[in-house]
Amino acid sequence: MEANQLHDRPVPEMPHHCLYVRASPGGNDGEAQLYELRRYLEESGCAPWREFLELGVSGDAPHRPVWESMISEVRRGKIQTVAVTELSRISRIGGGAILETLDVFRRYRTRLIVTRLGVDYETAAGRIVAAVLGEVAAAELADLRQRIRAGIDRAREVGTRSGNAIGRPEVAVDVERLYRLRVDGNKPWAECVKIFGLSERTLARKLKRYTAGLESDKTPPPQPTPAAAPAGDHSEPCPQGE
Repeated sequence: MEANQLHDRPVPEMPHHCLYVRASPGGNDGEAQLYELRRYLEESGCAPWREFLELGVSGDAPHRPVWESMISEVRRGKIQTVAVTELSRISRIGGGAILETLDVFRRYRTRLIVTRLGVDYETAAGRIVAAVLGEVAAAELADLRQRIRAGIDRAREVGTRSGNAIGRPEVAVDVERLYRLRVDGNKPWAECVKIFGLSERTLARKLKRYTAGLESDKTPPPQPTPAAAPAGDHSEPCPQGE
């Protein structure tokens, strides 16, 4: 599925229906959501509809272009129904953001359908449920990020189960050759990129680390501290009497 696109079906003159799919970075591709929403709208007699697909975008992202485009259509009175699988697809900022969205939908007479919850969000009780679920979604995201950070910190401290280092594997580069080409031979970065097949940023980082190592090797070793004089009586001898 292509990320962040509007998939338009034939649009009637009257206000129409739509579905919204959001998948977080590194998560699924949204196919399960899309299948579920298409089936629901088809069985509910809501065809034709428009599809707003926003992939690789977190629920607490400050800007969601596809979502903002859909809300713009809602404000223009062109959308009658918005279908999502969960409230967390709308936002993970908290209950306040969910309630603001519900206010916009109510103001422009747009119906919100959450296929995995049988709740009428037009009622006071439904709004309370929405606010609570919005806070739960925000808390889940915060907890997930905290657990990820804790896992990374632990892996750095005690290592991973596989014994491999965390993060991307280190890219092997012949830094001595890079040094000769770039520093001694004054080769442009563009040529170095072609030779090594790596980005300028990666090569520059490798070269900087290698150069720092050369500089540290040139640093003279610290001079030893002179040994302290042995303890003893350094007072002048008393003159002998006649």
